[in-house]
This record gives sequence, C-alpha cells and structure tokens, in this order.
Amino acid sequence: MSCFANLLTIDADGTDPEQAWQAISQAVEHARSGAGPCLLQMRVVRLTGHTFIDDQSYKSSTERLAETERDPLERLRSYIANPDKWGRLVEKVHAELATAQAEAEASPEPDPAQVRSALFYEGQTPKQGGLARKMPTCRQAAITHSQPGRASTSSTQCARHWRRK
Repeated sequence: MSCFANLLTIDADGTDPEQAWQAISQAVEHARSGAGPCLLQMRVVRLTGHTFIDDQSYKSSTERLAETERDPLERLRSYIANPDKWGRLVEKVHAELATAQAEAEASPEPDPAQVRSALFYEGQTPKQGGLARKMPTCRQAAITHSQPGRASTSSTQCARHWRRK
C-alpha cells in the first residue's frame, strides 16, 4: 500500500470492541481532518462457512473453539455488560434490518436488458487511485498507431510506443 500517497493504514482486532472503537475513531479523525485517506483493516473470525455446503471441516475442533471464543458479537455483549442496553441495541438492529428488507422488496426488479451493463470497462482510465501509468508523448505522428478513438497528432500519447519506466 505504500504506493498510495498519504494513505494511513490501521490494522486492528475487529473482535475486540475497545480496540475496534479506537481504530475506527482514529480513522474517522484522520479522514475528517483532511490528512488523507485511511485504510482500516479489521481482523475478525469467520464462524460459519461461506455457503451451506461449507461446514469448515478443514478447521480442527480446537481452532473452531478458539474462534468461537473470539466471536465479535459475544465479546461486544460482554463489553456492554448491561442486559437492557444490549436488548435495546438488538431491537434497534432488528428494526433497521426490517426496514432495509422492506425497502429492498418494494424496489422494482432490475431491467433484464441491463444484465450485461458494467460487465466490462468502457471508457477512459481513471486519473486517480494508485500509481497511474504515465504515457510519454509519441514522437511518431501516424494515425495507424494512435489510441483507438483518438486522432493522432504529434502530441498524441501513443500506447504502442509507451514503455514503463
């Protein structure tokens, strides 16, 4: 990630409520201050398989037990320690999920004609993010080797003559 200018990277244990709160607070403060972007990597355990077929038999029973003890929800429940507060939080989450589900079910079905839209990139390469390739000005002005869709002139940036420095 060192290729991104001013990118603050924060790595934290996402199963530890205190550490997660501190890391999130630091990331938000950094971003809001205008100091640059932040990549927040929160490590959590995967307690169930990706699908109903994945029974995680590739993990030992010791490993599965250790991961269960690091369950982020159970650790958050212990951290909050107040059963009433936890109950209100659970009710709030259930209400938000019910609202989101109702909105999703009320939205129209996607247009089948758009099934292939955005499948492949169709446009100019973005000028942001990471290390953008820089193409030198082509010294050979010939329409036969200019970039597709661009007229060739002496100032054309030509993909054929571009070489990574």
